[in-house]
Amino acid sequence: MPPVRDKVIFSLPEDPEMMMAAMAAVQDYVFQLDKQVQNQIKNSNWELEVYSPNKSMDFLKPAFDERVKFVDEYKPTRAEYDFAHKFDPLMAYDFSVKTERHVTDVFGIMIGAAPMEVPFLRKINKLFEYAKGTKQRVMVLPCPQQKELVELIDLHHPEVDVRAPQDNWTTRMPGVLNELVQQAELVIGPRGVGTYLAASYNRWVLEMYPTGRHKGWLAKWAGKRYQMIYGDDIPTALVWRALEGIWERWVTSFLSLEQAQEGGTQTEQQLSSAESAVGPS
Repeated sequence: MPPVRDKVIFSLPEDPEMMMAAMAAVQDYVFQLDKQVQNQIKNSNWELEVYSPNKSMDFLKPAFDERVKFVDEYKPTRAEYDFAHKFDPLMAYDFSVKTERHVTDVFGIMIGAAPMEVPFLRKINKLFEYAKGTKQRVMVLPCPQQKELVELIDLHHPEVDVRAPQDNWTTRMPGVLNELVQQAELVIGPRGVGTYLAASYNRWVLEMYPTGRHKGWLAKWAGKRYQMIYGDDIPTALVWRALEGIWERWVTSFLSLEQAQEGGTQTEQQLSSAESAVGPS
């Protein structure tokens, strides 16, 4: 008799941030399945299908386990699937309000997983080759404080390379934001898919987090280089003070990478070893 197969299907949210949170839950779900099989708690094989309605987030698909199969629709039937779940951000937020739990915690509870606050993106994390003398790169994402922050950084830290993309429909596209945040070691900006990606890639992140949601909902403390300013209409002076607070740690980490170079460039293996001291990507 052939072994029993469990067949599961998940539908991810369309909102980019919620999609990433659900992605973290699905990644841990796969980990839990493998762990149960390994410990002989679950004596079966499994199939996992995922429906992702937001095609602008397809660049994240390679970061999923290679056994995950992406499908074009979510129409589960009892005859075909053993477990089906559609991630509902509104329901998750209602559940989280009293306890201020993170969205990934709630999504994990819904499917029997225990994910981190950020998805695991090491498979698609682009590692830079650092030439000796390369300037540190700062990315200031579109925000009300952008112009003043760029002027302050240029004035007080001319040794860094500051990049400030304009706010338009192009820079709001998740795929474009993905490329932008991977071009910098330090990312500054409002809460959104850009800062979520940056924290997932283990970049240094200074995030302005509005009060429309409790601060536990989409904090990214699992990113070891993350800092949040919680509030609305945040003055540039406050952002600058927070930035100066993380500046020394950031510069020190950059220098440790540069000092590890041999022959003028940093290899992927050297970077991975240096990064392991500060946490996962």
